[in-house]
Amino acid sequence: MKRTTWLAALVAFMAVVVLFQDAFARSRMYHPSLGRFMQRDVLGYVDGMSLYQYTGSNPIVRTDPTGGCDRPTNPQTQMPMVPFTPGIQVLTKGKATGNCGGAMYSIAWTIPQVHQSSSGKVIQKVQWSFDIKDRDKKDITPPRLKQYNTKPYWEAWSFGILRGVGSTVSPINPDFSNDIFRLEEFPDDSKGTVLVSGEAKGATNYVLPPNFQPGGAGPLSGTLPATWMKPGDWDNTPAGVTHSMTVKWDCCASPKQFTQVQANP
Repeated sequence: MKRTTWLAALVAFMAVVVLFQDAFARSRMYHPSLGRFMQRDVLGYVDGMSLYQYTGSNPIVRTDPTGGCDRPTNPQTQMPMVPFTPGIQVLTKGKATGNCGGAMYSIAWTIPQVHQSSSGKVIQKVQWSFDIKDRDKKDITPPRLKQYNTKPYWEAWSFGILRGVGSTVSPINPDFSNDIFRLEEFPDDSKGTVLVSGEAKGATNYVLPPNFQPGGAGPLSGTLPATWMKPGDWDNTPAGVTHSMTVKWDCCASPKQFTQVQANP
């Protein structure tokens, strides 16, 4: 056999080996040994910071046969993710905690009876809007709060048997189940309007993507697992339950108009 023919045969053999090592998923090639795609996600950073990751690094409960859109794992092999809308129990009606902007409002999540024997997550999209000025109409919104004017964030709670709680997200443990909208008081020569709203969705058998980290969306996300990046499943699930708080004050006026709070529900 000529040397050129031998080299051609070797190259062809290696190509076959590589082909059978990878899995073709219509849009991209998947490498099972590396656990990632070999091509970039054509949709960009819609599912996370990695353009090559497979199912958000959650192959236990997710699958992506096309390489373009991951989805819950086949129910025949794993328990499927089941989206649902949680309920809201108001714990503290919206109230003023200070004269010039201080306010709070708290609720607890409840789980529909049909899902009370399951485990999963409640995910909430939170959007803040700050408009705070001094008597000269100069913007005095603290820099650490300004970032929330332009983008929402997502935070998560766990529920069910994995946490040993049983049937519902218990309101007894605030770190576990409660959502608190809290606004600090501002200087006594300020005036402003602050709006915060939340939309919450639930899902059984849901594993959080790795970009959810404690306090991952800055100071307003507290210690909850949170992220600035929209979960990949968010737009593909039914609309969630909503709640909101609006806070207004004008401590520049004479007489001063102290904090007024409107919460829904």
